Amino acid sequence: MWQDYAIAVVQVIFAVALIPTIMDKKHKPALSTCLLNGVGMAVLVAAYLSLSLWSSSIVAAVVGAQWVVLGVQRHRLNKSESLR
Repeated sequence: MWQDYAIAVVQVIFAVALIPTIMDKKHKPALSTCLLNGVGMAVLVAAYLSLSLWSSSIVAAVVGAQWVVLGVQRHRLNKSESLR
């Protein structure tokens, strides 16, 4: 299905766009933003799997994992800032 590839390509672009944010030491999105996006991507993975959109499912899982990583980073940053 061409839709699977179209969705996957757009999500790959999103995944690449998140890399600078993950690599930055101090600038992270709000924790609530990270959590909502991570949960939202998990829902999309389930929806894509139910439609047998395998490429989209895999890339959505990667993007969701990136949001979880950002959430963990934001949490750690919040913790270190509160200790000062």
